[in-house]
Amino acid sequence: PLTVLDLQLQILKQSLRSAGSETKSNLESIEFHVQRLNRLVSTLLNLSRLESGRFPANFEQVDLGELIR
Repeated sequence: PLTVLDLQLQILKQSLRSAGSETKSNLESIEFHVQRLNRLVSTLLNLSRLESGRFPANFEQVDLGELIR
């Protein structure tokens, strides 16, 4: 559903190229939040896969001091 929403939003943005700045701003806000929802759903799906053991995780020790530098 979010992919369809995103596609429809892209079509709407193209058809309203000459729209006013308020309309463009609203469309950009919708686009931002659709992308945010997509990332959230993706993260939740990955978490679910991790918890169920269906997502391969490769854990290793790291030196946090080196990682931060």
